[in-house]
Amino acid sequence: MVYVIAEVGVNHNGDCELAHKFVEAAKQAGANAVKFQLFEPDKVATEYAPLADYQAVDSSDSNQNLLLRDLEIRHDCIRSLIQRCNYFGIDFLCTPFDLSSFYFLTDEMKQPTIKVSSGDISNFPFLFKVGQRRVQLLLSTGASDIDDIRVALGFYFSGYLNLPAPTDLQTAIRIFDSHHLEDPFSRVVLFHCVSQYPAPADSLNLLAINTLKRSFPNQRIGFSDHSIGPMASLLALALGVEFLEKHITFDTSAKGPDHSSSMSIHDFQQLIDSLRLANLALGGDTKQMTYAEKEVRPKVRRGIYFSRDISAGETIQEDDLVPLRPETQTDTMIFFSAIGKVLRVNVSRHQALEENMVTD
Repeated sequence: MVYVIAEVGVNHNGDCELAHKFVEAAKQAGANAVKFQLFEPDKVATEYAPLADYQAVDSSDSNQNLLLRDLEIRHDCIRSLIQRCNYFGIDFLCTPFDLSSFYFLTDEMKQPTIKVSSGDISNFPFLFKVGQRRVQLLLSTGASDIDDIRVALGFYFSGYLNLPAPTDLQTAIRIFDSHHLEDPFSRVVLFHCVSQYPAPADSLNLLAINTLKRSFPNQRIGFSDHSIGPMASLLALALGVEFLEKHITFDTSAKGPDHSSSMSIHDFQQLIDSLRLANLALGGDTKQMTYAEKEVRPKVRRGIYFSRDISAGETIQEDDLVPLRPETQTDTMIFFSAIGKVLRVNVSRHQALEENMVTD
């Protein structure tokens, strides 16, 4: 079954109590994990960092640093969210946006898995440090190409393997090429996504999921869906993703940068129900009969029957034979070999043809 992540992100608007409500809602909707973001604004963006268009739509803040201050949750909140996830039996995930937040999650909270955002795919010092902690990496790949991903993983691999940090892109790619098939790195998950909020259908480029699967055969592939509605997630599942992430909110009209591109809890639950059914419908890649088909098959397949009463000694003509239901013990290929042969016994209309009825 696909692993579904309910991405809260910053849709708690800096309110820890609201963040707690998302945990229970994600669990009730059927998600496998609920994910948050952790950051210290001064370690993420300068006071000169301009707002992205989607961030500016609903904000009076003049730069990213100020916006992040409104959306920040503290370490104590993260501690309580982890406890709440444990209580409800849902996995806790978090994207750290700076090293202090990363070390808090891994060293103090002992989190074994870290999600790295698309914006940090070129944050090579950060990726190198993530590798040094040997945590499982979930990496979003928005606004990047295949070489960008190879370079990013080269830095992560270098840290993981206690190699010196690469000093140029080609070295990072060589490290990736040398180690990407090794066992530890089969736990890496690469998320196809489009860094637009919301992402229109003509930007999704979902067939790139196949390219990721071919380019990174030892890594697992997911999809972080920033589009409106369920369609893209269901298509991604059909393309074989193992992980699926969707932003959720209690109110798509709420103030904040991500609410308008997020899915309501009600719709998210319906999406998960559809994903579970779709998973069952996809099945495996072996073409085989179902249990029900085994019962149906002999009733809808055909055997070869006589179309009229015929006496022993007559020569069988093509018109004397007809394929009819139900299936018989004799393969229908006998239709061809029986024509022109002589009957050994008397037969009646709609009697099944058997091999011992005709001369050799």
